[in-house]
Amino acid sequence: MIYWDLDNVLRDLCKPVWGRDAVEWFEKKDGMSFVEYLNAHPEILTDAPPTQYLSVALGMKNLHIWTATQTNWIEPTWIWIKNHIGLPKIEFFSSGEEKLKRLQEDPTDYLIEDSPNFSDYSQIILIDKPYNGHIDAHIRVGYADFLKTIIDSHMSDSWVYKPKSTKAPYDIYGNRLPIP
Repeated sequence: MIYWDLDNVLRDLCKPVWGRDAVEWFEKKDGMSFVEYLNAHPEILTDAPPTQYLSVALGMKNLHIWTATQTNWIEPTWIWIKNHIGLPKIEFFSSGEEKLKRLQEDPTDYLIEDSPNFSDYSQIILIDKPYNGHIDAHIRVGYADFLKTIIDSHMSDSWVYKPKSTKAPYDIYGNRLPIP
């Protein structure tokens, strides 16, 4: 089974805040953390644009979303989901590590995720972002078409895609540098 994270994988919360992807995981806006800023501007949670990956998710037969979120974000998150996706199967977690523990219950499952805070990336398809470029993930994707290829391969009986390294260097402005 393939599971999808929501924020910055399907729902783009960075662009309404900064006009771009965050360069660092704990980047601030107007002196507030990302979470504090979103709490002060909850309309972003309902009005945020989708990412390029939403079209891939919508093409899946069974869309399962796993998201770690604050309880005060659940209602606006449901509004966003109903407006952009419909009514997929969704599970709310209290933390990313709780998601990882659940994911590891079945070694054939994968999670499409952007967080740089997991202790293990062997079952994570990492969405390439400036703030996670230092992570050595087994699978890193930066484009929707490539993600669709990965998913289509996973759905076949002989999925063997395992690149040896996918660290992605970034400059101080968040621009991805070529991998040597």
